[in-house]
Amino acid sequence: MKTVCELDQCAGCMACVDICPKEAIRIEDTLSAYNAVIAEDKCIGCNTCHKVCQSNYPAQLMSPIKWYQGWAEDEYIRKSSSSGGIATALSFAFIKTGGCVYSCCFENGEFRFKKAVKESEIKHFTGSKYVKSNPAGCYKAVQNDLKNGERVLFIGLPCQVAAIKNYVGEKLNANLYTVDLKKNGTPSPNVLNKFLEQYGKNLKSFVSIFLKKKKKMQIH
Repeated sequence: MKTVCELDQCAGCMACVDICPKEAIRIEDTLSAYNAVIAEDKCIGCNTCHKVCQSNYPAQLMSPIKWYQGWAEDEYIRKSSSSGGIATALSFAFIKTGGCVYSCCFENGEFRFKKAVKESEIKHFTGSKYVKSNPAGCYKAVQNDLKNGERVLFIGLPCQVAAIKNYVGEKLNANLYTVDLKKNGTPSPNVLNKFLEQYGKNLKSFVSIFLKKKKKMQIH
């Protein structure tokens, strides 16, 4: 089996799927590991998948200029968000200044990335996901937006942020703004599906999912 990076070291960012000109790459999910598998009968040896892979070309380690922590001042944003609403507040501010935002939402039973150009579209991004999202398709869309002179805010996992930077390259980085979401593990969506199957459900049967609700503790 030919893989884009070392066996069982794939972060599942799926940038290689987006960049392959021959659609020769598929992500194999075994629950315990992801692997980006190359169909050798389709591969033309261009090596672009290898170069965009953030496992092969990790993000450059840099010392932070400043550290900030806090929460959204808007009470509605704070209450409707899972972790203080910082990402939502940043998204609103970015769109108000003429930019667009790419982030993850739950739609048609999948955790996928979408583009928001209106404030009303940001609500689809709120809420913690706690499973690996699928950004395939958005890397190419972000690159096209940057080529057209748009300012883009990309909000995703550290591996996805590293991948988008590799994908667009240094020449287009000037108008690309990124936010890393640090999570304590992001398992395969199939893990969540396995859990739901115990109750006769699956992801396709849900319109929305909230994994972290703000409720007062009740002791009985």
